[in-house]
Amino acid sequence: NRELQVLWLMARGHRMSEIASALGLSGKTVGTYRKRTFRKLNIRSDTEAYRFARQSGLGLSRDR
Repeated sequence: NRELQVLWLMARGHRMSEIASALGLSGKTVGTYRKRTFRKLNIRSDTEAYRFARQSGLGLSRDR
């Protein structure tokens, strides 16, 4: 699902514009997926999202 893809790419250190380009979406759409994910996981910041993704094993590699 797209929300998970966005979170995974965020965890790998990609910027929103890079994520939009990689997924063939607009920046606004990526922002919507980000907001939905944050709401569902009760996350309030990019730092919390990064931490969650790392602890969940989503961002396993440091390379982009």
